[in-house]
Order: sequence, then structure tokens, then C-alpha cells
Amino acid sequence: MTATGPGVPPAPPAVSRSVLSGGGGPVRFTVAGVLGMIRQGILPEDARTELLDGILVHKDRSEQGGDPMALGPRHRKGVRRLAALSARIDSPERHAQSQLPIVCGEGEMPEPDFAIIRGTDDDYDDTLPTAADALGVVEVSDASLERDRDEKGPAYAAAGIGWYLIVNLRTDTLELYTDPDRSGRRYLASEVLRTGDFVRFPLGGGAVLELSVDTVLP
Repeated sequence: MTATGPGVPPAPPAVSRSVLSGGGGPVRFTVAGVLGMIRQGILPEDARTELLDGILVHKDRSEQGGDPMALGPRHRKGVRRLAALSARIDSPERHAQSQLPIVCGEGEMPEPDFAIIRGTDDDYDDTLPTAADALGVVEVSDASLERDRDEKGPAYAAAGIGWYLIVNLRTDTLELYTDPDRSGRRYLASEVLRTGDFVRFPLGGGAVLELSVDTVLP
């Protein structure tokens, strides 16, 4: 998570390190609180955590049934395949980012594996992208599949992000969710794409990037 300037809420008063333990149960945080802890050195800037529904959770990038602290090789390859698309996406109108935060609400700052953001990278020198800046997001899912569907999906829909793609490593399929219902915290349309199918990434302004599913699956 990266702490930056004017577009981000001001840091709160100093926070004790003990607050992270949540001795009596889950401790709820705001985006401003988390960014404040990063500024104060309480939370490492490269921490393997993200803020979901006010709770700092571990970013699980492992294989199903594997060590939750380990990075699964297929997850790594999937993220790299997505990152390689940047050359076909980046323009003065949009750019791709990988495993970086998007502010989706007061207590929501997920770090999707891949996202397409409006504008150029230079537009965010002093602020973090918000959900309004995100055209779409992608998660590469194995051990994290239930969280990506049941927690991140509703968060992305409630924030109004236009489309959400899950790269499902368990079934070697892509799950595409579109038409967000913000008040209902869900996407109204979904489809499952398999080997031989094509997935379309809306890029804004009528532009679309169409790829074979095989291009995305690791």
C-alpha cells in the first residue's frame, strides 16, 4: 500500500502498534487510518495485507491447500501474463496497474492483481486511484477464490467498478462479472469463459481489448 498526498484523507493521530493485534477481536480501520499507519512506520509499505470491509487481511496468493504464506507458481504466472498486457492497454486515456491499491470506500482499499485505470500513471503522483478511476479489475484466484467471489466481488460492485474478472485457477476458467448494482452490492450479469472462448476488456470510450482465454490463463 502506498501513502500519497492531497487526494488521500489526512493521517489520524498516532496509533499504537498494539492496535494491529486486535486482542479482543477484529479491529476495524479506515483508509485514512491505514495510510496514517504506513506514514508512521507502524504498517510496512510493502505489507502483504489489504483493507477489506474495514479489516486488514492477508493477501492469499497460494495454491488451494498449500501454505497460505507462499506465492503459488500459477498465481505468479497468471499475474505476469496480465501485466504483459500493459503494452496493449497503456495510452493517454488509460493505463494498467498490478497489485496496487484502489480506494473503494471509507474502509475498502483492495489491491487487485490487475486493474485498468483511467488516465496516465502521472495523473496519480499525488493521490491514489479510486473506484471511479477504475474501468475494471482482475483477480487471479486459487486459495483466495471464495474471498474473491464473496467479499471482493460485492465490494467492487458497491464501488461501481464496471467489470470484474476472476481468473479461476481451480477450473481453468474466467468468470466475468458486469453491470454493477451498487445498492445491491452485486453484479447483475456474469458468464464463465473457457479455453477456446474470447474475453473482452472494455477500455472506455468504446475501445475494447479482445483476447483468447488461453492468453490469460497461466
